[in-house]
Amino acid sequence: MIDLLEQAKDKMSKARTRLVTGHPFFGNCAMKLKLIPDPTTETMATNGEIIKYNPQFVVDMLMIETVGVLAHEIMHVTNGHHLRRNVGIERNPTLWNIATDYSINASLVKGGFNLPEGGLLDPIYENKCAEIIYKLLLDDYKESEESNESEDGEGSEGSEGSEGSDDGEGSEGSNESDDGEGSDESKESDGEGSEGSEGSQSIEDYVEENFGKQAGEVFDKTADNGKDLTESEIERELEELTVENIQAEMRAKGRGFDSSNMTTDLKGYVEDKTNWKDVLLMLCQDSLLTDYSYAKPNRRFIAEDVYLPSLESDGVSTLVIGVDQSGSVDDQCVSLFEGVMQNVVNQVSFEKIYIVYFTHDIEEVVEIDSADEFKMKSTRYSGGTIFNSVTEWIEDEGITPSCLLMLTDGEARLPPQPDYPIGWCLTPNYSSWGFNEVSGYGEIMDI
Repeated sequence: MIDLLEQAKDKMSKARTRLVTGHPFFGNCAMKLKLIPDPTTETMATNGEIIKYNPQFVVDMLMIETVGVLAHEIMHVTNGHHLRRNVGIERNPTLWNIATDYSINASLVKGGFNLPEGGLLDPIYENKCAEIIYKLLLDDYKESEESNESEDGEGSEGSEGSEGSDDGEGSEGSNESDDGEGSDESKESDGEGSEGSEGSQSIEDYVEENFGKQAGEVFDKTADNGKDLTESEIERELEELTVENIQAEMRAKGRGFDSSNMTTDLKGYVEDKTNWKDVLLMLCQDSLLTDYSYAKPNRRFIAEDVYLPSLESDGVSTLVIGVDQSGSVDDQCVSLFEGVMQNVVNQVSFEKIYIVYFTHDIEEVVEIDSADEFKMKSTRYSGGTIFNSVTEWIEDEGITPSCLLMLTDGEARLPPQPDYPIGWCLTPNYSSWGFNEVSGYGEIMDI
């Protein structure tokens, strides 16, 4: 008979494979995380590098629930929950877990995943970032404490409250955050640091009473020396994570899956912090790898008994760059466009590059084969902007671009979404007329 550990390892391996084959965004992310059985972990927990799981917990779940909880942990990672807890203000790790669960579970369910009974779902928290949800939950906790104190008076409850604080700290020590994050609770924060001594109930007891035990948790990532990451280190990792998410999303889109709603929490958090050059280069580089093949299995994962296809280039790699030449584009915009184009052609090796200068129509098309041939066109045109002119030219020419970059000030309506990756390189103070992140598509970069 296969022992418990082997059953759990086999089940987790199969769950990961199901994500790779059926949910490519999650599958791409799952292969970067090491799965570690850990009987001391209550359910599952991640710090962005590993996923710890309790073997008994895994074995007791249905397979579809195991897949769902694994996806749940991956969403903690893709949204940077292992990094964001103490940015700006120190937050209680137990309540942070609840807030982050509320921020992702609705998207998981809408994406077709199944979670074990008791998963946290509440429509009032939809489309709210984890930080806002945390503040709302903290306010509820404080209100509950004030109500309890008002009802119980100041009799012998005070000593019981102190005892409850000790219990809360004990449970915190056994929380998934075995990296010492439990000590954060004693630090000055947004008012919850004194909950044990002043109130009758610690946050940990409050959470257990009102929310129960959850199927997956997140704990802080620490530096190699075990110390907490600095805020600058956290911000840098969040920027890198944003770029990695874009790469995973593009690969998923290449296989017909839209996973853009799986990282909305992080996107809202770091919207203005991402380096557009990193995003641009990642978009272009990733577009060169367009398909999967089992002819050459991905050797990276063979040692883990996981046989996955490798990404390979599909045919001639072609980049189309649409350059807005309308009357609203001034000299500063032209200079920015030239910088973007130079970054691309110098650092990414496409076999064909078409530079399409356009207004309401196609003004001129220049084909280049190497960076040495690149030279920005100086001619200026008057008139309006129609993005359709570029996408229709691509269709008329029978071109299947690996990627389309649109360099523009945004003063036009979006064309129908094409079936190839597209990046919008927008000038400062670009027009949102007919163009915004809600109704739009593609990767948006403020240059």
